[in-house]
Amino acid sequence: MAVLIILLLLQSCFRMLFSSLRSKTTAFTDDRIRTMSEVITGIRTVKMYAWEQSFIDLITRLRRNDISKILRISYLRGMNLASCLAVSKIKIFVTFITNELLDNLITASQVFVMVMLFEALRFSSTLYFPMAIENVSEAVVSMRRIKNFLLLDEIPQVSTQLPSEGEVMVDMQDFIAFWDEVTDLPFQDHDC
Repeated sequence: MAVLIILLLLQSCFRMLFSSLRSKTTAFTDDRIRTMSEVITGIRTVKMYAWEQSFIDLITRLRRNDISKILRISYLRGMNLASCLAVSKIKIFVTFITNELLDNLITASQVFVMVMLFEALRFSSTLYFPMAIENVSEAVVSMRRIKNFLLLDEIPQVSTQLPSEGEVMVDMQDFIAFWDEVTDLPFQDHDC
């Protein structure tokens, strides 16, 4: 029983660590995706000013941070599973030691039955329980992100109505403009 309580305490620590790391990972991933989106949107400007290397360095740094958090989650997942696999053997060991210390006589058939019962519980306590802890912590982080998104202020709708007849859209004074009559568009097919 004490081993199960220790396992539950260990699993709650793992859950808090999973939740914390998942939050940090999603923050790094969001930053990287936002930066990539901005670079792709302004790729012509990036190429025109030859900023490729600085953006490569920035994105590489963001990706490195992202991967380091993902690796930490993977290590934590491995430790979680390894601890649960070890705990199943420790439960059997502690049960037999406790029986021996209490001077109870154990027969081979009792040992067989107890080992089979612990093995039957092994999947639920060593595989499904850690997976449930991990998935619940990820669900909590996801629900928090969805809640924060849904609580954002509404973006006001911009009116795209054309001005009515007689209303001034642009007023210019002392303005001179010139363009070549040969081309229809001033910037036609100019790749930066």
